[in-house]
Amino acid sequence: MKRRWPYPREDGLDALLDVGIAEAGTPRLTWRGEPELSDWELVCGRKSYNVHTAIIGVGERRSDVLSAQIKQIGQVGVQRRTNLSAGGADALVPQPCWSIFEQVLDFFYGGDFKVTLETAMPAYKVAHALAMPALAKVVVTFLKAQLTKASAPKLLASALQFGPAAKPVVKQCEQLVAQNLDGYNAMELINALMERG
Repeated sequence: MKRRWPYPREDGLDALLDVGIAEAGTPRLTWRGEPELSDWELVCGRKSYNVHTAIIGVGERRSDVLSAQIKQIGQVGVQRRTNLSAGGADALVPQPCWSIFEQVLDFFYGGDFKVTLETAMPAYKVAHALAMPALAKVVVTFLKAQLTKASAPKLLASALQFGPAAKPVVKQCEQLVAQNLDGYNAMELINALMERG
């Protein structure tokens, strides 16, 4: 459908006012494929992702860590690239989180993050390391609802691999396991704790 100038012209030149502006929706920015207008590169593990600073560094779903790096653009030696997995065990996004990183990118771009018992602690670590308040809220809401006698050993095993960042979760899980120790099958408890070891 073409738009017409909002009022008729008296000089009979209405045909000149037809403009071929399609009534299509606004294109949506994405990190997938060959993203248009991307201006930053994130590296996580062996993969690199072209992203938009206006998405990852601004707004409700921003990363305060990435925002601070983006604000340094223009300073000598600052690259438009962040290697999140550099530094081995001390990386911002350590290897146990790599499998959920594309879900984190989807979250930046407005998608949902489907938290499960398996993804909760890696997402918690990423939200903490990258200072992502919106993702942290999603994960903490899940943990509050799902931390039960049955889930505590599995969450504890997962949390133990993320060091000081996960200390609050470790503490909650330890308390719940200790309170219900008599209710666990010893082998199931050991298997749950060894699963992540």
